[in-house]
Amino acid sequence: ETTNTYEVGVKKEYEKAYIESNVYFMNIKDTIASKKDSFGDSYYLNAGKSEHKGVELTLFSNLTDDISSKVAYSYSKHNFVNDDTFNDNEMAEAPNHTGNFRLFYNPYFMKKLTLMGEIQYVGDYYMDNENTKKYSGYEIGNIKGTYNLSKSFSVFGKVTNVTDKEYASNASRSYSTDSYSPGDSRAYYTGISYKF
Repeated sequence: ETTNTYEVGVKKEYEKAYIESNVYFMNIKDTIASKKDSFGDSYYLNAGKSEHKGVELTLFSNLTDDISSKVAYSYSKHNFVNDDTFNDNEMAEAPNHTGNFRLFYNPYFMKKLTLMGEIQYVGDYYMDNENTKKYSGYEIGNIKGTYNLSKSFSVFGKVTNVTDKEYASNASRSYSTDSYSPGDSRAYYTGISYKF
């Protein structure tokens, strides 16, 4: 592949907040794409040109002395360009919309403790390069707590997929057969961290 990438960004800081925005455009020659043979087996080959463009936005705000939030959103398009097989179709497994919302709580009476709630969002996307079917995407919630015992040493715990939602971390289609990779069910973690 040969890639040309162009990107421009801006960041504006306020007293209790900042906002960032980036716009990018990328064109690729000899794009490597996955195709299927007559037996349904995957193989990779150079498939002509593709274009990738999008915008990314981030907003961080201190809502109170001990509560802050961070919102990140991106919109992107990934298309083949005059491909012999896929024309100008959207590329498979590439959602147009993704987002992340985090809410932080750092209580004034216990500054060494930080609690975080998070929602991750992945929008719908085509499951195949032929653009015959879409997967609906998903959103899941996570929570995490960190307690800093010192500047170098901390303990943490987290719960991922709090609602134990069933979703596919990856969805694809080949010869009218759909394939879904199940996302992780609710999971609990705890650990320690030491920074040298």
